[in-house]
Amino acid sequence: MKFIFLLSLLVGSISASASQVEDNARAIARNATRIATTTKDITTIKRIIDFNTNHVMPIPEFPSNETRSLALRICRGSDIPQWEPCRIDIYKIGDIGPAGGWVFYIEEGGIHGLEAAPEDQQHAEWGCYGIDVGADGLHVGAGKTNTAAILSKKCESVSIAAKVASDYTLNGHTNWFLPSIDELELMYNNLKTKDLGEFHGGSYSSSSEYNSNVTKAWFENFSNGIRGPDVRYHPSRVRAIRNF
Repeated sequence: MKFIFLLSLLVGSISASASQVEDNARAIARNATRIATTTKDITTIKRIIDFNTNHVMPIPEFPSNETRSLALRICRGSDIPQWEPCRIDIYKIGDIGPAGGWVFYIEEGGIHGLEAAPEDQQHAEWGCYGIDVGADGLHVGAGKTNTAAILSKKCESVSIAAKVASDYTLNGHTNWFLPSIDELELMYNNLKTKDLGEFHGGSYSSSSEYNSNVTKAWFENFSNGIRGPDVRYHPSRVRAIRNF
């Protein structure tokens, strides 16, 4: 009787041990999966650390004689941090502009404005004779959209004024256009009358159509500052401008 009891205890112990082994095996498998995942995560983190170490931006030394609180900043046109405030170029009428032209109009205290090319491009017809191109803006700021409207019609049989202005390049800047009549008048008043800009006498072409007349456009005589309409096939001087 005692033997049977001991045998039962032994069988029960073996069963419990087998169950524990299975539980341990499952736990080991789970831990192995976790270790593999953790190892992968560690490898990824190490790669990120190595990348950031090799690509970290150099932080300049704080100015030794500076007592004010300064913010580290990255200024437009640079990828190097600096403690000093970003430089903002301020222009006034008559200055040489950022592209090398003559500043004749400013906004926001001289941060932005318009500059004229430093020389005439060539004589050219206004073009698009008999075609309503929709270039009816006269005001300051209309030259760029007028020029785009003229070029969109693709009506030139020769190199017309808008294309000459648009094709102009100076010091790597290519965003030039033919001025509107009000922009052209500012060029006369702020540059020509002050002997700036190497302008000549005679008619300069604007990008502005004359009212709804499909045969005429606005021009300005730089001999006397008088503006008025003329037929589009008369070649006139071209002076490109750009925004900055």
